[in-house]
Amino acid sequence: MTVEMLKGKIHRATVIQAELDYVGSITVDEELLDAAGILEYEKVQIVDVNNGSRFETYTICGERGSGMICLNGAAARCVNAGDKIIIMAYGNYEPEEAKAQKPAVVFVDEENRISRITSYEKHGLLRDMKEQCSQKTTISKSSPRASIDRCAVQFSLKERKKHAGNKNSRSNEKPGEAVETGGKDHRTCADHGLSP
Repeated sequence: MTVEMLKGKIHRATVIQAELDYVGSITVDEELLDAAGILEYEKVQIVDVNNGSRFETYTICGERGSGMICLNGAAARCVNAGDKIIIMAYGNYEPEEAKAQKPAVVFVDEENRISRITSYEKHGLLRDMKEQCSQKTTISKSSPRASIDRCAVQFSLKERKKHAGNKNSRSNEKPGEAVETGGKDHRTCADHGLSP
């Protein structure tokens, strides 16, 4: 028996395009896929934060560093440009593996640039994927914003107590330190080789 568990997640990405007549699936910046451990053509679940729709499709790699999130084909009817979506991939694990499984959770800014990479520890709390790391991790050598200090997103004990004691402020607080990154202009789906 295996247990289906969250493997990787891109949290609150902004939809750049929704193209009904394009080749089906979701086009995602390859850098985001790599950071979340999601493969090209892997099945993903999409949740639209704005309208509540949930659906499944598969991924196509968009240009690395472009910030592209484009819903193609029938999936384009489920979202609007500008919507915030959550992209999730799951894996099947043996029960003992499942107990230790920690997903790669990628947070992005308004332009779909990576701001931090974490895993869940407990409800409402985030912790870094590598708690003991002391140097920056390279996500992509080809990107001008490749290096992200994964340790920068840890909660300190003081922050955790403050956060736990003030539940009403959760929507306004940004746990840990978000690392600023550079970026490129967004490209269209057509620039990624997708044509009507």
